[in-house]
Amino acid sequence: MKLKFAAIFLPFILSGCFYYTHPKYNVEQIHSLPTYTEPVSADTLSIFNSIGTINITPSTDENLSIDCQIIYNGPNTDDFKAKTKDVILTPYVENDVILLEALVNNTNYWRWLDINIDDDRLEMVYDIKIPSYIENLRIINEIGKINIENTTTSLDLQQITGIINCSNVSIMDFSDIFLDNGQLTFSCDNFLEVDNISHFVNTGSIKFSSNNLSNLNYLFNKVNVGTLSCQLPAEKSSYLIANSFIPDLDFSLEKNPFISEDVIQTYRAQLLADKNYTEYKNMSLDSDSDQPLPTIVANSIDVGVVSIE
Repeated sequence: MKLKFAAIFLPFILSGCFYYTHPKYNVEQIHSLPTYTEPVSADTLSIFNSIGTINITPSTDENLSIDCQIIYNGPNTDDFKAKTKDVILTPYVENDVILLEALVNNTNYWRWLDINIDDDRLEMVYDIKIPSYIENLRIINEIGKINIENTTTSLDLQQITGIINCSNVSIMDFSDIFLDNGQLTFSCDNFLEVDNISHFVNTGSIKFSSNNLSNLNYLFNKVNVGTLSCQLPAEKSSYLIANSFIPDLDFSLEKNPFISEDVIQTYRAQLLADKNYTEYKNMSLDSDSDQPLPTIVANSIDVGVVSIE
């Protein structure tokens, strides 16, 4: 398996630029997997993917709806058929968690490609609509884009290279987003008893915006190299900037290799585990007042520019 992220060092990734395609020789081919539309008995949705785009929006009913396409940009039709003819995508439930993972003969699809053919010029595009009883979203993705809009959940997102966009989301409990290389954009005005927002980008950018930090204890944004923009509410008494409170955030996904049997088992265990996140309540400021404490805001960047509005 040729790791496509190995040569990418830019602090941002241009949308859709994951493959070089020559218009004369390469033709886009699409394989659509059967649509899944069912109610499920779980409150957590976990998604495990290697290369592609994951779009998540709310459902209008009680069903979890999943549409997925495998997209190939290349000259070889037979090669594309060989790569897609046996893939299945059927969610299964364990520990009150729905795990969504493409498989071939009970083997992770990307692992199967690595062993038997290759994953050259392939990406998977998911369009997922989640019902209101899904309270937690967990995603592990190697290269691509994660787009989440208008949902009300906790977030646990990990991606190596690409773009993560969380637009007009409402957060329950926590938001942990870790991106090694790329752009993170996050907008939220509704926090539902949230302990902390912890966002980390190793190389790239974070753009955070919120007009209301009520019911949020801690906001942590950290970039090692790049830019950090943080737009905060006009009512400054609702928060306290205390950059010394920033915890030790770092990127933990395996980058080389991303798809090996041991690594896959580790990721599956993470995605199927009970809800687990770090609480920082012991860091709260001392106060004798009955009034709620302000949100503690901590931003950190090693090399680059910080902008706070």
